[in-house]
Amino acid sequence: MRFEVLRGKKREEILGYLQEEFGVDPEFFSDYCLLRSGNRIWLASRDICEKGRPESFPAEAVGLSFLRVGKGLKLTTSGAQFLGSRIKKRIMDVGEDELARLLSGLDLRGEGEGYVVFRFRGDVIGIGRFVDGRVKNMIPKSRRIPLKELSG
Repeated sequence: MRFEVLRGKKREEILGYLQEEFGVDPEFFSDYCLLRSGNRIWLASRDICEKGRPESFPAEAVGLSFLRVGKGLKLTTSGAQFLGSRIKKRIMDVGEDELARLLSGLDLRGEGEGYVVFRFRGDVIGIGRFVDGRVKNMIPKSRRIPLKELSG
């Protein structure tokens, strides 16, 4: 897999997106570099980009899978959890019943547009997207727990 270090305008566009959509201060990323491989953007220590040659790493992954690139950018669940309290916008605080629905793979009701970060008692749980009067649950299946296991 080949990695492209995102610098200059490409990096600024991504940091601008994170600031605009989620209220994350771009200064937070001063100790990190962004790398792109295929449809993923990875977040890694700045040292990886300054001291290594990530373009030629014979690796499947470098750092944290941070964003996906498609029709636009999508923050990954791991990326949202890494940012945690640095996320200041597009937050949906959920209660226990909603948490159980999310962890079992169900959607929530909600109006809005774009992506939202689910948070329970201050902790980021995952990502959702507003679609037709609901919030589509985008928490990876590998992180879900069936309702029967949650109820004991």
